[in-house]
Amino acid sequence: MTTLPRPASHGTAAPDVRPVRVTGPRVARLLEETEGADAALRAALTDSFWSEAEHLGSPLVEEIDGEPHHRAVTFLWRGHRATRRVLLCGNRITDRDRLAGSLLERVPGTDVWHLGLRLRSDHRGSYRLAADLALGDAPADPAALQQRLRSLSAHAAADPLGRRTVATRWQSADSSVFALPDAPAEPWAGRRGTVPAGRVERHRVPGAAPVGDRDVWVYLPPGRDRVPAAPLPVVVLCDGDMWL
Repeated sequence: MTTLPRPASHGTAAPDVRPVRVTGPRVARLLEETEGADAALRAALTDSFWSEAEHLGSPLVEEIDGEPHHRAVTFLWRGHRATRRVLLCGNRITDRDRLAGSLLERVPGTDVWHLGLRLRSDHRGSYRLAADLALGDAPADPAALQQRLRSLSAHAAADPLGRRTVATRWQSADSSVFALPDAPAEPWAGRRGTVPAGRVERHRVPGAAPVGDRDVWVYLPPGRDRVPAAPLPVVVLCDGDMWL
């Protein structure tokens, strides 16, 4: 197994936290089945694979023999004849300084693109995918390839086979979200009809150059309009556009 380039912002990560590139069992089986198969059989095997992936959702999450605290997580993309490269943009997974380490591989003779990672079983994260349809081979020079992939990453979008999405800052496209079996529970994340809802107000706060005006979001608890005005506890969070 080959360790993926580690994001510089991570510092020195423990070996069990660091993502490691692997081939998951399901893709390994597809590789074995399609090797040497004729076109008709290969197409049938590929269609069966995609039917299974659509049923299960992406990424595929599979157990690893002898490693109960890790999973093989396989990100997928269904390409076509014009697909040249597919890039995974994974939060805290992809190294933005070495994007080539997060390129998916193609199962030869099929439209299946895949990237498998060994991740801790309590991992939860967001990601997007970007397909490069440009003609020509990838630049041989690492710096030129990095620049090409950086441009490609700006067009990344949510996984078509993903089950959950979350808003993404600075891009119009959402990100996909995945959680492995031992990820901490989020009982507070979903809406519950029995819990009164507050409201969110958005305000524009004037600011001097070079920063300029800023948006501020204020959450008011339920019932605030029905009680006399009184000071409320204040919690200040940066990144209000993501929280609220």
